Amino acid sequence: MTRAACLLFLLGFSVASAQPPDTLWTRVYDNAGFRDFADGEASQTHDNCYLIPGYHTQDSLSFCTVRKISSDGDLVWETTLDPTESMVVAAVHELATHEIALLSNIQNPSEESTSYLMIFLSADGDSLRSFEIGAASTYYWPTNFSLTSDGGFVISGSFRPAHTSRQDGLVVRTDANGEIVWQQVFSAGYSPFWDVESTSDGGAILVGSWTDTVTFDTQIRALKLDAAGAPQFDFKYGDTTSVNEGFAVAKTLDGGYLVGGMSYDMSTGYDFTVIQLDSDGIQQWANTFHHLGQVIIPDYELPWTLAGLPDGGALMIGTAETLLGGEYCSVLARFTSEGEIDWQECYQRGKQSRGGIVTDDGYVVLQGWTGFGSETEIYVQKLDRVFIPVDDAEAPPVPYDFAATTYPNPFNSVARVQFDLPIASNVKAAIYNTLGQRAVLLTDQFYSAGRHQLLFDGSGLTSGVYFIGLSAGPHKETLKTILLK
Repeated sequence: MTRAACLLFLLGFSVASAQPPDTLWTRVYDNAGFRDFADGEASQTHDNCYLIPGYHTQDSLSFCTVRKISSDGDLVWETTLDPTESMVVAAVHELATHEIALLSNIQNPSEESTSYLMIFLSADGDSLRSFEIGAASTYYWPTNFSLTSDGGFVISGSFRPAHTSRQDGLVVRTDANGEIVWQQVFSAGYSPFWDVESTSDGGAILVGSWTDTVTFDTQIRALKLDAAGAPQFDFKYGDTTSVNEGFAVAKTLDGGYLVGGMSYDMSTGYDFTVIQLDSDGIQQWANTFHHLGQVIIPDYELPWTLAGLPDGGALMIGTAETLLGGEYCSVLARFTSEGEIDWQECYQRGKQSRGGIVTDDGYVVLQGWTGFGSETEIYVQKLDRVFIPVDDAEAPPVPYDFAATTYPNPFNSVARVQFDLPIASNVKAAIYNTLGQRAVLLTDQFYSAGRHQLLFDGSGLTSGVYFIGLSAGPHKETLKTILLK
């Protein structure tokens, strides 16, 4: 596809900020008499609030907790799930219906097993339904999940039969009701998947670790699967004489992928590694670096979150912990489109970090916990923007419903295709002739919630009637347009 055939207007975004963002606010949340921990991947909702997963413990039980907080940090609601056995949250995301899906695991000691557990909440946090995936004498450990365009889920994690030391990578694709469409186990001694993103072709991109079963050397792994779960590429990175592990993945605006992991160095410990791949899994750049800690001793650095920025750069949210203990912090690093570090900064020194999110409007929300021993609390810290919307004060509100239109119609050579997204989704738009044959692919990538525009350049087509087909999650729209020359 040529640039003339489709120009994507990233309306309303300027260049990224030139320095680390300042703190806007920090809030603390806890349950009296419990130890509270931030755990699992947070997310943003359609109404610009944040879902913060975690758990609190008492004796031998762990209770999953989800808090919805406003953009100012005020508590909107809090839901605690009371299990019969220990549960740990992995991730929480809002669905297109505004229901909330929470991925956890549940222990079944009598069966020597743990299972994936997907719990659905209403928009107000009330429990609705759930489904479970597991098997007797098998330990399923979930790490993350991603929504698919048909309303289903792709779940990443690991799989270990009871009484074995093997930990295989496991990915499960389900429909909206939890029925398994396919599942794949990838064995290599120690090969868990830690993160997953669904892709526009119906497949998925996973990141984890891969271990050589002969030398036991470990590499960062990025595995792309097609819509049937078959591998399309299997990228591995890292010196085979050292330890390298992958933990985070994100899609870029140009159809490629960001991969985050850590690589071991004798002098500095485990250092951050960020890699950019193109859509075919070819490495574009890689950067392994040590955070700017106050104490220069070997430490443990792990990237939790990656985000592609509108200008082609990237942002990493990670955690750093000295191997001897005593120093913890959240690390924020911004990369140029060539992979050079623009800036990096440490936040919440002395406190445990569990990553965070980059919001649709450019803010950064960090999460973690503070305190040790019998008293711990969850903190959420909001930072200023890392990219700045232009004329933000006049920006239209996030639309409540999906809508699409094209103008002018009829058109002479170029038409605008405008669509509104109530929630961030993968959008596919294509031009078809009256025979149903695709003439032009306009876009096939992930978009934030809000209003977007595409340009349909018909200069290379003959006059006549054309149809514009758009799909975004569960939404589908067909527009009729006429090209006159």
